[in-house]
Amino acid sequence: QDGSTFVDNRMVRVFSDVIPEKRIVSIIDQHPHDPTSFTQGLEFYEGKLYEGTGDPGNQGKTLVAEVDLLSGVKKQEMGLDVGYFGEGITIMEKLLYQLTWQNEKCYTYAVDSNLKLVGEFNYRGEGWGLCNNGTSLIMSNGTERITYRDPKTFAIEKTIEVYNNHGPINYLNE
Repeated sequence: QDGSTFVDNRMVRVFSDVIPEKRIVSIIDQHPHDPTSFTQGLEFYEGKLYEGTGDPGNQGKTLVAEVDLLSGVKKQEMGLDVGYFGEGITIMEKLLYQLTWQNEKCYTYAVDSNLKLVGEFNYRGEGWGLCNNGTSLIMSNGTERITYRDPKTFAIEKTIEVYNNHGPINYLNE
């Protein structure tokens, strides 16, 4: 009556009535791999394999590298300082993006320049998995939440949450 308005925002969670199908996987081929690598991300890009590692011993072993698929040997590599635990990686438009677990940073490397560090973004919370759909970076943080990010600014574009017939699916990256 007085012209004022009231806004009420609510979050609605919809549980699926579909029970997820269990799948069985089988090994079709094996390739050598450095057993000391604490692999956190793998990605094929333009016919090459790239790996991102973490550093559970906090010894400065976090890196990104191009890896020879047949020998398992790292061809090019770039590391982060002690205290940075690398997580998921993805490559989009000749840039390799690497999340850090608890440092709230995403580093970018030029694929065509021997993985030279070319930039960084800040974000809030943990970084776990990273992939892309050709348009957006898609990031997980260990919860049921998936965040779509702009690859040029790392700004949040949208978030989705993943549920099954029992509730939220935590640890999506695992």
